[in-house]
Amino acid sequence: MYTYEVITPQTNLTFVMGALKYGQEVKLKTALMATDRGLTNLLNKTIYESIVEKPEQIQTYEDFINKLTIEDRSALIMGLYHNSYGEEYITENECPKCGHINSNIVRLSKYSKVSFFKDSAEKFLSMRKELAFDDFEFKITLQPALLANELKIVDLTKTLELTPAQTSILLHTESVEFKGKKLVVDNNYLDILAALDVLIPKQVREIKKTIENTFEKYKLEVTYKVKCTKCQHEFKRTLDFVGEFFKQVIEAW
Repeated sequence: MYTYEVITPQTNLTFVMGALKYGQEVKLKTALMATDRGLTNLLNKTIYESIVEKPEQIQTYEDFINKLTIEDRSALIMGLYHNSYGEEYITENECPKCGHINSNIVRLSKYSKVSFFKDSAEKFLSMRKELAFDDFEFKITLQPALLANELKIVDLTKTLELTPAQTSILLHTESVEFKGKKLVVDNNYLDILAALDVLIPKQVREIKKTIENTFEKYKLEVTYKVKCTKCQHEFKRTLDFVGEFFKQVIEAW
């Protein structure tokens, strides 16, 4: 059996990943027309079912989605992809200068870079960061972006066509206090978005920067250079693990 040991960057847990089974690939392929929530849930379950050895903190699927983050999942996807399809991603990138589509081979062993949280999973999951903007009577409490958080908002992000910044903030929000009213994330997404809209852009950027410096700095990242074959312009891209994984599933026979 193909196996690949993965240490999750944010919760610092060790998993041994197996390979994707053909039947799982077929399910993912046929589920691509499902709702965003259904497809995301199937992806999470496929990853969970492909774990060969898991840490003691993760005994059930509910543990998996409530104790792992989106960045942790990217690391597990890399292990699953490596076992199932090899270490090469074939990506397509549009040149920002001339618009030409370039095909590139990205080798995981060559381009992977990872930053680990050095303490326990429990310590990371309990991290909270508060920001207050008193001129707007606004306070936000930020938390790690769990897989369970993503499942709660994934359909909303498509319906409203949220920006990446809005999506990231919602994923990391535990609660918002606005003009004396406390909004807990569950079922208050529209109110939270409305409260964010009142802030000035500099304040929203401060929230996003705080998320990056507190939580997102611990991650697996594959950054690579592309040289356009048409105009020779060079630019950088970062690999989208979920997107490339589904691309492989879609293109499989």
